Amino acid sequence: MSSKLENRYNPNVVSSPGETILDLLEEKEMSVEEFAELMGRSRREMEDLLAAKIELSSEIAADLERVFAVPAHFWENGERNYREFLLRQVVASSVE
Repeated sequence: MSSKLENRYNPNVVSSPGETILDLLEEKEMSVEEFAELMGRSRREMEDLLAAKIELSSEIAADLERVFAVPAHFWENGERNYREFLLRQVVASSVE
């Protein structure tokens, strides 16, 4: 007899990596301008990242690791979890 394993963890809310970055910026009293400069990226790109308008790439994750000393895989996993959550919302709304 074979049973199918099923992931039963389906949170109602998942925060974007941008929200976590905003918390770090607040904790470090760092402006978006300072953050963008440390990241070596434009302010506009970083604002879009913080607002989850763009996806967090592996390159951005590596830069975040350098700036905040938080492993790149933490950022990449957070991005994947957030995007999967958004996809589940779309699928659920199309079924209703």
